[in-house]
Formats: sequence, structure tokens, C-alpha cells
Amino acid sequence: DALILEEPAADVWLDETFEFQGLAEDDQTPHALRSHLCSFRLPSGVGCHAFKGGGTQLSRYLWRGGTEEARRRGAGPRTVAEDDARSLRLVVDLLEAVNHLHCRGSAHL
Repeated sequence: DALILEEPAADVWLDETFEFQGLAEDDQTPHALRSHLCSFRLPSGVGCHAFKGGGTQLSRYLWRGGTEEARRRGAGPRTVAEDDARSLRLVVDLLEAVNHLHCRGSAHL
């Protein structure tokens, strides 16, 4: 699975492509910013970026007790400590990504 984002403005797409290449080449890039697969143009000329797909959609994520998929597999509910650790990891990943982009001088909001 992949998530494809279109960027119709050619100059913006080119800037983003260079930024994604820079992130891929930087050993300090946090895990949360390493999902870019490739950048390409459609036959129409519209620029696109492909990112790793998968995971759980936020609208389907059960913030307490696991995911719907885990429940369907018969996994028991997670403990509060497990939920808190998972939520904390998401927040830390986000903060590390924003800090990294900020330090690079990259647009990040």
C-alpha cells in the first residue's frame, strides 16, 4: 500500500522533491520522516509523491484498548500503561520530526 499525494504546482513539487531527497540522505532524519518512497509525474505533468502506506486510519484507531484489527484477531485489550506508552511514542515521534525539520530550516507546519 502507498499513499499518493498530488502537487499540481510544478515549482512546489520540485522543492518538495529536493526536500524529500535531503531527508533520505540525512542519517539524522527521524524514523517518522522516512516514509517517502519516490516522487514522480503523471502523464498529465502533475507531480506526485508516494509514501509508505499501511497502519490504521486515525478515524478507525481505538486510542484505548488497541485497534479494530487487533480485536478481530482476538488480541486482548491493552493495559493503560501500554496505551500510554504507545500514545507517548506517537507524540515523541511527532516532536522529533518537527524539531528535525525546524533545525533544517524546512517548512513544517
